[in-house]
Amino acid sequence: MKPIHVVLTGPRAVGKSTIGRSVARQLDLDFIDLDEAVLDRFEQPTVSEVWKTHGESVWRDMECSVLHELLDASPVVLALGGGVPTIPPAAGDLNRARRAGAAVVIWLQADPVELASRLEASPGDRPSLTGKTPAEEIAEVCRARASSYEAVSDLVIDVGSMDPKQAMTAVLDAIN
Repeated sequence: MKPIHVVLTGPRAVGKSTIGRSVARQLDLDFIDLDEAVLDRFEQPTVSEVWKTHGESVWRDMECSVLHELLDASPVVLALGGGVPTIPPAAGDLNRARRAGAAVVIWLQADPVELASRLEASPGDRPSLTGKTPAEEIAEVCRARASSYEAVSDLVIDVGSMDPKQAMTAVLDAIN
């Protein structure tokens, strides 16, 4: 199989980065967490600080720019930030790469109750989207973004009841 980008999308705490790193090792591809790649373009140490200093729109514009660069480069396993598919230029780039056969986009899903539990244990540095805690807002965010995830995805895998190794295997099986 010709190497292509393997792009993982879905809500925060679903395991995109954890699963993506394992998939990348198995495919002998580099792994890139888009949030980390975007954060590297700013002087602030966290996403929350970037949003406070520059605003969400500047962050989203940079997400689009970095995504565009990555999709035009050598194939990688790429974990998207949860909001990326909701940004029209980013969705357009993802769909362009899919149509060209340069990428497969996999929507990782899990029950919002499971995601809330993960977020309570490890909230991370992502800013709130609704003014609630990440655990309180996750179900609402999942519902609001579902159509955007669906519009850019080739495959959907429910990883909620899987451990990371099972999820990695499910992703590898799906793309083969």
